[in-house]
Amino acid sequence: MKRKIKLKKILVLGLSILIGLGIGFAIIDYMHLNSLRSVKKFRGNLDKYYYDRDVLERKIREAIDSDYTGDFDKDFNNYLISLVLDDLSEEEIDKWKRYNQYLDGEELRQIREDNEKERNNNVTFALDEDTWYLRIDDFAKDIARELVGSKISEINEKKNLIVDLRHSRGGYVKSYLELAEFFCEEGTVTLSVDGAVNEKFKSGGSVKINAPKVYVFVSEKTASMAEQMAIMLRINQKAKIMGTTTYGKYIQVSINEKDNGGGYAFISGIMKDANGKINYDGIEPDVFIDEILDLDKEGLLQYIE
Repeated sequence: MKRKIKLKKILVLGLSILIGLGIGFAIIDYMHLNSLRSVKKFRGNLDKYYYDRDVLERKIREAIDSDYTGDFDKDFNNYLISLVLDDLSEEEIDKWKRYNQYLDGEELRQIREDNEKERNNNVTFALDEDTWYLRIDDFAKDIARELVGSKISEINEKKNLIVDLRHSRGGYVKSYLELAEFFCEEGTVTLSVDGAVNEKFKSGGSVKINAPKVYVFVSEKTASMAEQMAIMLRINQKAKIMGTTTYGKYIQVSINEKDNGGGYAFISGIMKDANGKINYDGIEPDVFIDEILDLDKEGLLQYIE
């Protein structure tokens, strides 16, 4: 009898929890729907009743530029995104304001074209009988396999490895992490990101590149994932960093495309290097070379010991 009463209590409790969850989700859905209705109503009221239509349309055109369609609903939604990101930018230092912004279709196409040009500058080959040369201008998708994974034995035959990051503005986090796999022991921390979700990334493989000497060349243009790469090689390959102080881009930026060809970007995290440090002012090289950007790849050889 006692067992039946206890079981009954458990069933009642379980049912109460389920009902409570159902009510909770229903309230959340209602609030979400109510918010959407409020925005839709506001948009509709402006569309119908704002006294100066020319001013309203001009402000929208200025904000979304080439994405302007003349469809008020679509244009207003993009205008709203633009206003929110502009407002968030006001909270950032000048250096980072441009990374919270609406991107019209033309701006997004330009970003793609620039990335493609940089990717085409990525090369890997034997510079001389003792030195392998690896240039990374863009941490694009699949570069780990293309530039390093397919050349492991050839790289390991050389006494020196040059990693040229002088013109690299960064790229995909995933591509950097895949490259780090070739240079780090399993379990080595290669990057940490603090944001809405805090993440710590560790190498899942073993060291595959064993060049006796590694030289990393950087400049004031070197930024983001390229800076992470330089620090990771300094720590794990005892690489010597040479050139000038790097840019100091410690933010992670998320770029999102919309169906109409435009998109938006916002800051999604703060990056810490393999030492757990935020490089606010860039990376100081081990050896300063003022004319670093004037040197061609053969000119770098004079700094190899």
